[in-house]
Amino acid sequence: MSALATRLLVLGVVRIFEPANAYQLRRELLSWEVDRWANINPGSVYGMLTSLEKAGLVERHELIGVNGRPVSVYTTTQRGAEEFPALVDRGLRTVVDWVDIADLRAALAMAPFIPREGVVVAVEERIRALEAVLKRMSGLEAAQEQERTVPPHVAEGFGLEHALARVQLDWLRRYRALVVDGTFVFAGEEGWDWSPTADDPGWAMVRDRQHYLPQLEAPS
Repeated sequence: MSALATRLLVLGVVRIFEPANAYQLRRELLSWEVDRWANINPGSVYGMLTSLEKAGLVERHELIGVNGRPVSVYTTTQRGAEEFPALVDRGLRTVVDWVDIADLRAALAMAPFIPREGVVVAVEERIRALEAVLKRMSGLEAAQEQERTVPPHVAEGFGLEHALARVQLDWLRRYRALVVDGTFVFAGEEGWDWSPTADDPGWAMVRDRQHYLPQLEAPS
């Protein structure tokens, strides 16, 4: 489980649906199958909410739920709003392990909520980093083939890593071109042309938001 991916996804889903309760946030993330591709289990969502609250990135509010019972809901703080685009940028541009792309996928999921130009700059840096990785790996493979200092089956494993890096690089170049060409919509732009299905768990949070907002805005 990637700490960056978990932090980014949980902070991001709070930012999208705030105010929302922990159960709804967990259910929304699980509908994205984060347990499969980011190895985030339900307990990790609750744990990360607690960590984000301690860090001052989200705030917990004790309100009355739509069923009349007490409920804890979360909103992003000003610090959290500032941290969010930095996390997206880090996930897009940083190549730690090109085989494990959980951070990249988390950043791609949240990329529409930052400006287009920031996405382009970050992706271009990742492309340059992967180009350097591939150049280095090609040199190592050539030396290993010539000197035969590594068992053949191990060398073949290196070839798999090389192939995965090439696939990611090709995909990133295509993604960058789509971003530049205006295929996707980013922060501050108009043109969303899709809508979630009627059974998407996000709709419940949209409805409940109207119940929570008056309570948050009421004088304490």
